[in-house]
Amino acid sequence: PFLTQTFYGVRDNGYGTLARSSLFPRTITQVTANFRSVSALTNSGTDRGWYVDLNISGERVVFQPTLFGGKVVFVTLIPSTSPCEAGGSSYLFEVDPVTGAPLPDPVYDVNGDGNIDPSDPNYSGRRSTVGITPNPTFIGGPSNGPVRGNPRKFLSGSTGNVEVVQNVAGPGGGRLSWRELLRD
Repeated sequence: PFLTQTFYGVRDNGYGTLARSSLFPRTITQVTANFRSVSALTNSGTDRGWYVDLNISGERVVFQPTLFGGKVVFVTLIPSTSPCEAGGSSYLFEVDPVTGAPLPDPVYDVNGDGNIDPSDPNYSGRRSTVGITPNPTFIGGPSNGPVRGNPRKFLSGSTGNVEVVQNVAGPGGGRLSWRELLRD
């Protein structure tokens, strides 16, 4: 039995002590076999950030989240359910860093037509096809990399293969940072 792990996005105003109850709760829903959605409820405006419980047994974030194109990108690790089996899987999540909500436009080519556009559902998490993956490497985009206008995320998996995921590059944000909080 694993304890439920939680991913937090905290607005640090220097107020000191912070209770979980002052953060806006988000939930993850499995929408299809390969895609998950984060709740889109509106924040109250009085909260100091957000959190989402990782709801698959053993799921956790073990790699540093990345801020890219106005979104926080993080990968979850889900160990194999059999203690005698190596491996597991991962989900690549992309959400609004300030609210934890889904981004306003789709971020994955869900329907497989080669485009990320309004015909794709707006899901926040995508299952890896190459096993457990660390954070993606971003190549290309509107102002960086050799493939301008054709940005991609590259994820090397525990199967020994590399997955290439089309990326939607958005506007850059202000200064934001992330750090791991450990329980004493």
